[in-house]
Amino acid sequence: MNQPEKRQYWTSVIEKQTASGLSIPAFCKANDLSYPTFHYWLKKLTEQNDESQHAHSIVINDDIGPDTVALHFPNGIKAELPANLTLAQIKTWLQVLQ
Repeated sequence: MNQPEKRQYWTSVIEKQTASGLSIPAFCKANDLSYPTFHYWLKKLTEQNDESQHAHSIVINDDIGPDTVALHFPNGIKAELPANLTLAQIKTWLQVLQ
């Protein structure tokens, strides 16, 4: 099973446990699952979801010229982009730069 398949599998298992109403130990025992492995994936998937939902502030500096926008990210990356980018282009740049 490759990594995306494992992620999908464990996401499904965790959803089933939540819907079952059973405690994690009881669910693991009833479904012949390793309790430590369940917790490993629960933590991994929870951290991934938390990380993807955090908002990051971006400082936009427009004093460098009317045709350019400067972006300063919290991680120290700075980028100067044309001010006339489409929304799709802006999304692509933001994904790449963060």
